[in-house]
Amino acid sequence: MGRPPVIPVEKKTRIVLSILAGEMTIAEAARREKVSEQSIGRWKADFLEAGKTGLAAGRSGPSSRVNRSGFRSVLQARMEPMNQKYSPEMRERALRMLDEARASGDHPNLMSAVRHVAGLLGMSAETLRVWHRRREIDTGQRPGVTTDVAEENKRLQREVAELKKANEVLKAASVFFAKELDRP
Repeated sequence: MGRPPVIPVEKKTRIVLSILAGEMTIAEAARREKVSEQSIGRWKADFLEAGKTGLAAGRSGPSSRVNRSGFRSVLQARMEPMNQKYSPEMRERALRMLDEARASGDHPNLMSAVRHVAGLLGMSAETLRVWHRRREIDTGQRPGVTTDVAEENKRLQREVAELKKANEVLKAASVFFAKELDRP
């Protein structure tokens, strides 16, 4: 028998979280990943031990770091819903807080301030970064297509698609009626 497959820590963590959430059994995971049930049992034990160690050291919550690469990002991905919609007020507040954090001089670069503010608000740093970039484009500080122009482009593309469909229907109708006129 050859060596077992090398599985990244992030994938192991996802598997263990699925087992702990009751989404699959250890046996199902072992069959799917082509590893032994004992290996998955060790992963689960290591995962739980890392959590206990983190709690004993006073690290808890989604912002704590445990000395296992990928552990924090996987937990955050499981805890944060995907495609969460934020209100315009939340967006304005986040951007205002980002401006204040950058003006304070406590952060050496933009991403440091973005991560700080996003952590305070419980949102993804990438979401806040994209909002910041969009605002820079809309205000003309950065080159790019503004939100208004992008919305107009989408509207025009939808209109063109509708007109193409209408043209196809008209062509088909004209062919049909032309055949009718050719009949004696």
